Amino acid sequence: MSDNGGGLGLSRKQIRVFAAGLYHIAACDGLDDRELQIIREFLSDAGAPDLGDELEGLSFDPVQAYQALESTWLRSLFLRAALLVIRQDGEVSDAEVETIDWMAEAFGITGGYKELIGQIEGESL
Repeated sequence: MSDNGGGLGLSRKQIRVFAAGLYHIAACDGLDDRELQIIREFLSDAGAPDLGDELEGLSFDPVQAYQALESTWLRSLFLRAALLVIRQDGEVSDAEVETIDWMAEAFGITGGYKELIGQIEGESL
């Protein structure tokens, strides 16, 4: 297996951090098949579909995630991916908002959920 994250340019360690964090936020209010599907699609695109079988056993540690996601850009990309996951089921719970706020704070990114939504909705394609 390649260590370059498929076409995404992420290392295996970074893909594992993404998987653990995305699963953590999906599970914070109960898992939904749509949330799991988007995580599995990410893993497939990243060149690590095998991690889909390990999701339940992965643990998310914000300190390790901060270190593995070496730049503010990668940390922000992770948080944006987390937004995609939590919005998949059509509802964003208080637990999901609190979890993404906690992750953003751990990454040193201010504003949390509301700021991320504002940034994304304010962007044009």
